[in-house]
Amino acid sequence: MKILLFYFSGTGNTWWLINEFVSRAREDHHTVDLYSIEKITNDQWSSINKFWDNADLVGFGYPIYGSTAPKIMKEFLTTVTTVHRKDSTIEKSAFVLTTMELFSGDGALALRSYLKKANLSLVYAYNFQMVSNLGIPIITYNPVSEARFAKRRARTLKKLDKVYRELLAGRKRLQNLYNPLGYFLGWIQRVGMAPVERQSWKYFGVDETRCTQCQQCVNQCPTQAIIFEDDQFTFDPSCTACFRCYNFCPAQAITIAGRSANPKRHRQHQTYIKGDYY
Repeated sequence: MKILLFYFSGTGNTWWLINEFVSRAREDHHTVDLYSIEKITNDQWSSINKFWDNADLVGFGYPIYGSTAPKIMKEFLTTVTTVHRKDSTIEKSAFVLTTMELFSGDGALALRSYLKKANLSLVYAYNFQMVSNLGIPIITYNPVSEARFAKRRARTLKKLDKVYRELLAGRKRLQNLYNPLGYFLGWIQRVGMAPVERQSWKYFGVDETRCTQCQQCVNQCPTQAIIFEDDQFTFDPSCTACFRCYNFCPAQAITIAGRSANPKRHRQHQTYIKGDYY
């Protein structure tokens, strides 16, 4: 089987999940073409299109943000539809694997309308409950301990094994996972998320008393929304609210709504900090 897989990961969970999926598929001698959407160059689209035309499945992985997909993934699919696949009439089966913290309603289905425009028929979608990777100053909600994190990942792997077997066996899984209450709660979350998504860049800033100007935030930003010029950091509307700048700042100098993290209260998960999580 040939599988084309695109993903976006904010702080590591989706990166880990997608790579676990790919590992299983390749061990079973399936061909997987894997892309982090923030790294795709225009020169790569010729080979992507050739693989796409011959793929049996086209998959997408992303973290849930308020029962919807990150803005960067929506914009990626819009570009796919209007630029890279605009003349394609070949319909393909698609699947979506998402990571969430607690609840997402119908978040794994949030891209269905985008997929349809790209001639993709969504046949399988699944949300995997993971853990938060960061503690933020607005609400002191910290990552779990490493021991609990390991247990959560072990449970996730068991679910992934089942999902992988079902997906590769051709089973369809959409409606049986979601009920009217899930759709309703998902809609409420998306309504609340919409203004945050549009204005997320306005909430971020830099505490100059902590900042060492290492520019790791600039280098980590997947949408180049952080600009360093004349010894000043500015954020622009391309921000996709991934919190990567905040989570991986070595000096904890990124502020949210004007507030800095308190090192004694707000912990960061170390698991993905040194990894190639995107």
